[in-house]
Amino acid sequence: MPRCGRPWQRRSVAQELPTGGGSASSWSWVAPSCAPPDWGPGPQVLHLRPEKGLDGRVLAPARLTLAPRPRAGALGVDPAWFEQARQGATVTCVDARGHKREARVTRKNRHSLVLETEQGVYLTPETRLTLRTAEGGVLTAVTGLTPLPARLRLRPGERFERVESSGEPVVAGRWPRIGCDCAGALAQVQPEDPVYFDDGRLAAEVTDAAMGARAECVMLNKGAHVVDAVRTLDDILRRMQLHRSKKRPLLRASRSWNRSSRRPAVDPDDHHVFVSLGCAAENLVQAARAHGLLAAPSFDATRERVHVALSPAAAQASPLFQALASRQCTRGDYDGPPYAREDLALLQAAGTSGGARLWLLMTDRPAMEQALECIVQDHTAQLADPVFVSELKSWIRFNPGDAVHTRDGLFSLSSGNPSIPTWLGERAFGRFFTAQGENDQIARQPRSSAGVAVFVGAVADKAHWVEVGRAYERFALQATALGIRNAFLNQPVEVAAVRSPFAAALGLPGQRPDLVVRFGRGPTMPRSLRRPVDAVLV
Repeated sequence: MPRCGRPWQRRSVAQELPTGGGSASSWSWVAPSCAPPDWGPGPQVLHLRPEKGLDGRVLAPARLTLAPRPRAGALGVDPAWFEQARQGATVTCVDARGHKREARVTRKNRHSLVLETEQGVYLTPETRLTLRTAEGGVLTAVTGLTPLPARLRLRPGERFERVESSGEPVVAGRWPRIGCDCAGALAQVQPEDPVYFDDGRLAAEVTDAAMGARAECVMLNKGAHVVDAVRTLDDILRRMQLHRSKKRPLLRASRSWNRSSRRPAVDPDDHHVFVSLGCAAENLVQAARAHGLLAAPSFDATRERVHVALSPAAAQASPLFQALASRQCTRGDYDGPPYAREDLALLQAAGTSGGARLWLLMTDRPAMEQALECIVQDHTAQLADPVFVSELKSWIRFNPGDAVHTRDGLFSLSSGNPSIPTWLGERAFGRFFTAQGENDQIARQPRSSAGVAVFVGAVADKAHWVEVGRAYERFALQATALGIRNAFLNQPVEVAAVRSPFAAALGLPGQRPDLVVRFGRGPTMPRSLRRPVDAVLV
């Protein structure tokens, strides 16, 4: 059965629906778009209760204000009865439970009088108040009682029958019949299926329990129900951890990856994973500012995650935010003309931060050819590794069906390859994927580019890899805003044996280059699909 909301009581469906709860409850059906049945007003009952101490002695009497006609704060009585009542007079009644009760008139003016009693009294429209006078007793009914909400008391082990019509619950017969005004809402319920109820009395306590996430401990006073209370509290607090840390509200966490997506051959230390996490964090920063929030990411080294603190700020839809929907890695040929100095300065500024920097923008051909030599050498080493080739093959989505099903990986059309059936792609991969063919493409595409960018973190650790990802994402968004494409050439930073020589050739001895990116102008390519936000929320 479909469910909505988060109800707090669970019972099973037998041949008829068993009930739950041990107190008077106004039950509502938990089902899609199902409103609780409208039972109309309940009985007109007023319960007068004196205040008592722990030893049962009365500390303060119960008080009732009466007037010749009902008004705010006073019930109505017969005007003649009111006129005869005197301060100090005794008033008696038999209440709704059949108990004899006595009260005394303690105050009276021309508009109202006050009765006080040290006994509990249940008043209904059928209750008659008797005023004792010298001539005898004078009777009056009480008017102006407020109807209570309609309720039905169900105890553990009792049953009720669900009917399609709504209205006042019918209690005649073997068990009560309760109407549900949402036609078909429970049509799929079968015997022994779980059904959830919310008795409407738990909202305040659930709110209190949820706020318990702010405290170091929570005190419970549930008596015989303490075990159920602990289970419910545990469930609430576990879920509140996703939304609150002490007094700080949180958005739900999202997974940027899972362990099954690791690629140990190409990324043995999860470097690219944390760079990707930084890219996602920067996207959130840009989107938050456009929606009037200032986002401040910080890396939690213990739990290896990024926390983003949000605070109000003036909304600002920057060019980088406007480029979010269009940004892509374009794995095609570019047109290769040099760029204006102003555009290169914007790219340089976008790709630099305190924890990472865009080390250099190579636009002169001799420097690019030197970098290309390293790239081809490293790519050849990768293609000689069967584990790397196997990982690459598993990451390719050979047709739109595969791409839609997994919503990850590298879509074949995105790299200029044809769409073919999966079974054919897996067989053709080994035949057509050769070192010579790949190296020819690797050499051609950088030469068609306007330049190559190298990103370097201040320190080679996960926190700074995240910063590298943020710096690259700003670079990519700024490039998109300028109509510039980009794609990775990460072979020199993925092969550990040649990473150090590559760094030395760049003038970075002892450092770790993190990303190598080519850029230029060219047409867009088909996109590789990614999962929607809802699919990665924890």
